[in-house]
Amino acid sequence: MHDSFPGGQESMKLLILVAALLAVTSAASISLEDPEVHASKTAMQRKKEYDVELYDNNSGDIDQEFEIWKKKYGKTYATPEEEAGRRQAWLETRVRVTEHNRKYLAGKETWTMGANMFADRVRTEFSRLADAVIQSGP
Repeated sequence: MHDSFPGGQESMKLLILVAALLAVTSAASISLEDPEVHASKTAMQRKKEYDVELYDNNSGDIDQEFEIWKKKYGKTYATPEEEAGRRQAWLETRVRVTEHNRKYLAGKETWTMGANMFADRVRTEFSRLADAVIQSGP
């Protein structure tokens, strides 16, 4: 059998793995802007230009925000314990996104992050997904 993908089936598996990891780890959008131009812009210019997501996990509305996020992505959980764990992962994602986007606004990063449908997942789940992609093959 002739593989039509350069490098054969193993290279295809690696490509699928990389694509899957990029899809699930964040909702990052990459700015193709020249780094010098990016650094010369003010934080407010960057925030307005890209609508950067910044979260406050200490706000009094955090429960309501989690409910809105769950509804937006159709999230339901089997038990209160699972929901509590998913909520914690969601909060940690928001912290990671905010920390990264603050660096972006300071001109230290050239791309932004956002919380997407995978924001309630923990990193070990992504590892399992990657393993499943590799095992399933193209």
